[in-house]
Amino acid sequence: MRWRVYLSGFDLIVILCICGLVARAQKGIPILTYHRFDSKTPASSTVTTAAFLSQLDTLETNGYTVVPLETVTDILLGSAQAPVDPIAAITVDDGHSSVYTVLFPIIKQRRIPITLFIYPSAISNASYALTWDQIREMLASGLVDVQSHTYWHPDFRKEKVRRSTGDYAAFVDTQLSR
Repeated sequence: MRWRVYLSGFDLIVILCICGLVARAQKGIPILTYHRFDSKTPASSTVTTAAFLSQLDTLETNGYTVVPLETVTDILLGSAQAPVDPIAAITVDDGHSSVYTVLFPIIKQRRIPITLFIYPSAISNASYALTWDQIREMLASGLVDVQSHTYWHPDFRKEKVRRSTGDYAAFVDTQLSR
């Protein structure tokens, strides 16, 4: 397995878009990013199960095939061709337990690959988070890839202001590698 350090959320999308523009001109590849899933009550970073299923149906109706994020990065960096056209990728930030209870059954049924960006300090520690056993089960399905979000989900803007340049660089390295 190849390991790559990915950024999450907006930073990831910006970097992938830039890589795509630099690597070669081509059609954009949608990357849908989620955080939490709930059957009834969406919070600001939560999507209802019905809305998520509707989004998957829209992708399917419009001929999209969901591929692993690694496939998208390979395409945008010019080291691979799209297996089919059009394609999209799905990522999920943070490692909320609803990834296992709500999302995982859906992706297993529909055979849809996703990339999780987790922050390990919460896994098996926070009441809202996934457990390491759940992550192992999802990885074993072959549909889930896990990447680094950061170690404990800091606010990098605040950290950059309060740290020296060297300390900040070391902090970022630790957050992304730990």
